[in-house]
Amino acid sequence: MASDKRDERNVNTDSWLTANQVADVCNISLVTVANYKRSNPPRLRPRRAMRLLRNGSMKEVEVFDPQEIANLPRRPGTSLQSPGELAARAFEMFDEGLALKDVVVELKAEPNQVSVLFEQWSELGGSEFVIGKAAREELGRLVGPFEGVADLVKRIADRIGGARSVAASAEAS
Repeated sequence: MASDKRDERNVNTDSWLTANQVADVCNISLVTVANYKRSNPPRLRPRRAMRLLRNGSMKEVEVFDPQEIANLPRRPGTSLQSPGELAARAFEMFDEGLALKDVVVELKAEPNQVSVLFEQWSELGGSEFVIGKAAREELGRLVGPFEGVADLVKRIADRIGGARSVAASAEAS
């Protein structure tokens, strides 16, 4: 059992939800969340984790595993995605160049959860540069349509190379 406790401390709970968030996501009351903790066997097994409060202070709170939450019965009107579905949709949105705040709004996810997903996306080969919609449109107007950052860099290099050869020709004249 001691090794189980040690393993529990190494679990990353950044994307785990608080009781209020579970209640919101599952469209259930806090009393139901508490009942899920007390059921035999428990449907929810909380862990303690530090969370940043709105006033800027840190507090230890109970958090719940998104995988356990995904297995809870749902009331009509809930749209909880599995953690994998949430990550996949977020990755697609990062690929499209959406700002983190827009991903939070679109997915109705916690900002901390979206930040963690963005870091994971970057580590797994996401672009170092994400071009937002307005910037993509303006750059497309300047250099023509492009597919991703590598294509944009090539188009700019071609334009600079062409401009340099025109300038060199003008100097030679």
